[in-house]
Formats: sequence, C-alpha cells, structure tokens
Amino acid sequence: MVVEEAQNVYYEVLKALIAGFGWEPPEKTAGETFYEWLDGIVSIFDLTFGYFCVCVGLVCLIVGVLTLLSHRYRAGYSRLRYISIGANILVGLGISLLSTMVLTDAAEDLGMTSWALSGLTLILLALVVLQHLSGGPLDPESGECPEPESKYD
Repeated sequence: MVVEEAQNVYYEVLKALIAGFGWEPPEKTAGETFYEWLDGIVSIFDLTFGYFCVCVGLVCLIVGVLTLLSHRYRAGYSRLRYISIGANILVGLGISLLSTMVLTDAAEDLGMTSWALSGLTLILLALVVLQHLSGGPLDPESGECPEPESKYD
C-alpha cells in the first residue's frame, strides 16, 4: 500500500516535470505497471539525447567546414589553424556518432550522470579556445591582428 502511494506521487511529480518542459508524458493505462510506464518516460529522454548529440555534432562539423572554406593564409599561423579546423571536424563527427548510443543502454547510463552536459561544455570550450588561439598573435604596436599577406603582391 505504501509502495503504491509512493509510486503515485512519483508518477505525478514526473508527469508535472515533463509537462513543464513542454513534452507530453505517456498516459498510464489500466494494465500497465509503474515500471513499464517509466520505460516510456526513459524513451523520451533517449530520443532527446540522440537529437541533441546529432545537432551539436553537426554544428561543430559545419563550423569546421565553413572555417576551412573561408580560411586565409597567414604566414606562420597556418599549421595551428589547420589543427583547429581538424579538431572541430573530428569532435563534431565524434559527438554526432554519440547518437548511436541510443541503440543500447549506454545513452541512459551517460544521460543519468552529471558529466554529460558538463563534459560537452568543456569540450566546446576547448574548441573555442583552440579556434581563437589559432588566429595568431596581436601586433604589439597597434594591438590588432596584422592584415593577411596577399599572394598577388
């Protein structure tokens, strides 16, 4: 009796939490147990995890490709720029491939830890720092980036 009351409270709390995010929680049917209903809730988060990984990975891939296409050669800084572009593309591909974790229980395991968002934030911070470091040093006299040298001068 106490277990059923606790499950009903848990059901109402989860239902309100999911509705607060704007999602429709699955309805509890008469023959369905609490744990079967909870599996329906977990499937919502698996779908969200998959889309999240794909979207973040594609953003990193697009940033890497667009940076490569708009790259201007600056003498002495080209190698670090190419490393930065390669890191963006590889990390984007890796994060996109994380979406395949929804095919197993690994997505649930990673999603239930506190390291999913914080780890991704640290990875994206490292990419931003690498992107800005690869721009080259500032000119000590003017405090600005030097103009790129033209190949046609």
